[in-house]
Amino acid sequence: YTFKNVNSGLYLSVEGTNAANGVNVQQAAANGAQAQFKAVSAGDGYYYLIPQIGDGNSYALDVSAKKTADETNIEIYTFNKGENQKFKLEKNADGSYSILTKITGDKSALDVSAKSKNTGANVQQYTYSGNTNQKWYIELAVLSDENSRISGDVNKDDQFDISDVALLQRWLLADPDAELADWKAADLCEDGKLDAFDLCLMKRYLTQAK
Repeated sequence: YTFKNVNSGLYLSVEGTNAANGVNVQQAAANGAQAQFKAVSAGDGYYYLIPQIGDGNSYALDVSAKKTADETNIEIYTFNKGENQKFKLEKNADGSYSILTKITGDKSALDVSAKSKNTGANVQQYTYSGNTNQKWYIELAVLSDENSRISGDVNKDDQFDISDVALLQRWLLADPDAELADWKAADLCEDGKLDAFDLCLMKRYLTQAK
């Protein structure tokens, strides 16, 4: 997925292309893997957000040093499933989401510093206020793999729409006529299987896109 800031129209992005501990997270124009993240379920409504730079699996969005204070930096760090790598995607009335940090007990959110609209502005943790610099539109991304897979496109017609949701639902209900042309496109939980959780995510993001 990509995460577009409501205030600036820029995207949550890893600075540069280097996958290493402590690399900064900022807002920038959508530019390939730096602005793409896998959302991996951490249970209890939380997700790990895995940047698609490097091998696309080894690093996670991370609240620096497990701090709970305002202005704590957001960076990437080795994926270790720590509490500071768990985030809750809280839907807002306008269709956007606030990305709350579990390390603060959901009291703080990913925040673009000083409400900046500039490319390169820092992303930090800050007490949740509902301001637009703490709101993000979640968009499905085209994955840059060998098949140029589009997330959700289980019938492989090069777009994600209601027909894909209907097909997956029929497949999950064991309809013998429901054949998935690309089952991996529906594995939105990134757990190597298809179930009702993937279907719920497909419905959520299709509704949001509309």
